[in-house]
Amino acid sequence: MRIKIQYLIFLCLIMVFSASAKDISWTGKWQINWSAGSFVLNIEQYGTDVNGTYEPSNGTVKGTIEDDVLNATTVNSNGIENRLRLTISDSGKSFFGITQFGEWVTGIRVTAKSKFNAVAVDQSSPLKTFYSFLKLGNAVRAGNYEILEKAMDIIYFSEEQDELRHSVKLSLVYKFFNIIDESMVKRLDFFKKEIDQSTSIVLQQQGTDVTMPINFIQNIKSEKWMIKLPEEVLLQEKLKALLSARGKYEIDPNSNFYLSTI
Repeated sequence: MRIKIQYLIFLCLIMVFSASAKDISWTGKWQINWSAGSFVLNIEQYGTDVNGTYEPSNGTVKGTIEDDVLNATTVNSNGIENRLRLTISDSGKSFFGITQFGEWVTGIRVTAKSKFNAVAVDQSSPLKTFYSFLKLGNAVRAGNYEILEKAMDIIYFSEEQDELRHSVKLSLVYKFFNIIDESMVKRLDFFKKEIDQSTSIVLQQQGTDVTMPINFIQNIKSEKWMIKLPEEVLLQEKLKALLSARGKYEIDPNSNFYLSTI
C-alpha cells in the first residue's frame, strides 16, 4: 500500500510539472529579431490560438500552439506572408525559432520592468525634453528597439502625420533623431530664447552651413513639453544635405562607436 501511495504521489508531481510547462502563456509584448530586422510583436493567446500584430510593417500574426511550439503565419502591410515555427523557453521570457525560408528568429519578452523601459523621460522644459529624446534615440541605436515606442510619446504629430501608419511614424521619428545626431547641439541656445508655450532652436552641422530648426510645444493641461515632428519632405531634404556635407549617402549605425567629433 505504501509503495502504491508513493507511486501515486510521484505521478501527481509529474502531472503538476507537465501542466505548469503547458501553462506558459504567449500573451504579451515581445522584441523579435531576424534577418529582416527588429520588430515589436504584440500577441494574445486564447487556448491554443494566437493572434497579434507587429510593428514596423503594420503586420499581423495568426497561429496555433502545440506542446509549447507556436506555428504561425505573418502577413505584412504589402500582403507578403511568412510562416514561423517558434518554441518558448521554460521561463516564458524568450523564444527561438525558424522561418519557412530557414532564417533564425529570436524573441525577448518585454515587461514593465524591462531594461527597455528604464530610460527616464523629463518633459518639464524644452531642454530636458530634448535631452530625453536624445537618450531614447541613443538607446534605440544601441539595439533597444522597443524604446522607439517611448520616444514617440514625446513627439508632437500634426493631424496629417497622426493619420500615418504606425510603422511610418516610427520610421520618421528615428529619421528625425538621426538628423539631430548629425548636428551640433549647444546647451546655451536653449537659454537665449524666451520660453512660452511654443519655442524653437536652430541646430547647425559643425563646419557646414546646413541647419535644422527644432520646434517645441507645451501641452497646456499636462504642462509637458513635446517636440514637433517636421514634415517628411523637410526630414528627407535635411538628412540628405547633412550626409552629403560629410560625403556620406546613408546613416552608419555604428558611427557612435567611433568617438568622432565631426
